[in-house]
Amino acid sequence: MTLLIFFSVFTLACGASALNQYQERATDALMERTRNRPVPSGRMVPGKALVIVAPLILSGLMSLYVAFGLTTLLLGLCALLLYNGIYTGMKAKSAFAAAPGALIGAIPPAIGWAAAGGPLSDPRLLSVSLFFVIWQIPHFWLFLLRYGVEYENAGLPSITLLMGRKQIERVVFHWLSVTALCGPLLCLFGLGRSAVVQYSLIAASAWLVIRGIGFVRNGAAASPVFRSLDKYVLLVVALLVSDRILMP
Repeated sequence: MTLLIFFSVFTLACGASALNQYQERATDALMERTRNRPVPSGRMVPGKALVIVAPLILSGLMSLYVAFGLTTLLLGLCALLLYNGIYTGMKAKSAFAAAPGALIGAIPPAIGWAAAGGPLSDPRLLSVSLFFVIWQIPHFWLFLLRYGVEYENAGLPSITLLMGRKQIERVVFHWLSVTALCGPLLCLFGLGRSAVVQYSLIAASAWLVIRGIGFVRNGAAASPVFRSLDKYVLLVVALLVSDRILMP
């Protein structure tokens, strides 16, 4: 079952990503970071991209429905609506599109939870989903500190046009701190039952906050903090998985 749910979500995510690149081909062609993607670079015509998109999305959705039922199908459709509908559309209009876009992070764990027969109202799922929503805010803002100029040159709204760097750094620090707080709080909802996992979560969260303090005080480059945040999220997931082994 684990491999099947992985295949279904991965295939759906690939289709959504490909559709996003089709939707944003004009602005992607204007940014150094994205101009070499297949469609904006001209290596693939837009129509051919859609031919690839359709079977990926359909196979992902159908495998969810056939193997795991209607709830997982609806969650998959919700992810597509949020990502390719609301989020992609808002990126061209608002510098704060990351806020609704972050909600997409709540859906993959919910799909896995529903596929395993768990209720979507379970506090454990809600706490994990909240964690995956929260961390994406500082993730995206750190990303914009590095690539905000490219967004501006492509005519896309960016927070770098609305705030100074120091303001953005302070906002990012607060979001990093909230993310770090959400890690250990997972234990209050029945996750991370092992003492080793609990102390490891606290230590990892303290490390992330320290990285954030250094970022604000020293005006360090965004990229190292960006990588630290990603490492923290990966570590939290690994600890939650190991907890199931330590405390079956």
